[in-house]
This record gives sequence, structure tokens and C-alpha cells, in this order.
Amino acid sequence: GVSYEAVVYARPDLKFLDAIDAGQVLAVPSKTILDPYWHRWSGLNDRVLVCSRDAAAVVAARIELAPAYAARTFLRAESFLQFVVRAHGLR
Repeated sequence: GVSYEAVVYARPDLKFLDAIDAGQVLAVPSKTILDPYWHRWSGLNDRVLVCSRDAAAVVAARIELAPAYAARTFLRAESFLQFVVRAHGLR
């Protein structure tokens, strides 16, 4: 299969106004997720994420934690993403 150093997740309704610096994306340390500082809504912004390879795998599989999370609180994308990041020891 294909191996990636980093992954950029972007929602399809997002419009990029500035270029993404590939050098910065590739320099993301292990177990790291970068999200914009805007629209965090008591969590982490889910509109665009830059993830290291190991963090990207966690983000891609986050749906597995959704039922347990939703059983105890309202599932809002931003707070759920923050829960997933903390549960897996990501930064």
C-alpha cells in the first residue's frame, strides 16, 4: 500500500483562501494534529486538520468511539474530535 508522512483532512464545504505549505505539513511531529484556531465550538475545529501519519489513523477511525461518546453527551463534531484526541494521547 501507499505510505504517507502526513494527511490533510478538509471538509468538502471548506474554501481555502491561502495556499497550504507542504513543508509545514510534512514537518508535523508524530502524534500531532493541527487545527485552525477559529470555530472550535468548545472543542477542535473539524473543518480542516493537518495530521501526522499516526494521528491521521486515529482521526480516520474516530467513528468507532462515537456510540460511547453519544451515550453520555450530545455528539457535536468539535467536542467529539477533542475527546478522540485526548483519548488517544494526541497533541
